[in-house]
Amino acid sequence: MSREGAYEVVQRNAMRAWDEELPLRALLEADPESAGLLDAAALDAVFDLDNFLRHVDDVFDRTTERLGVTRV
Repeated sequence: MSREGAYEVVQRNAMRAWDEELPLRALLEADPESAGLLDAAALDAVFDLDNFLRHVDDVFDRTTERLGVTRV
C-alpha cells in the first residue's frame, strides 16, 4: 500500500473514531484495507503510549532547566 493510501485508510478510520467515539485500533483491525497489513504485535507497538512518552521526563527537565524553574 502506498503512503498516500495508508494515510487515507488511517484518516478515514480516525475520523470515524472521533465522530462515533470508537477506539481507533478496533476500527483499524476491522477495516479490510488495513487488517491484513499489521498484525496484533505491530498494532501493539503503534498504540503503546510508553514508547511515545519514554523521554517525557528528560524533556521536562531540560525545559524547566532552561527556564530556570525548579521542578516539583
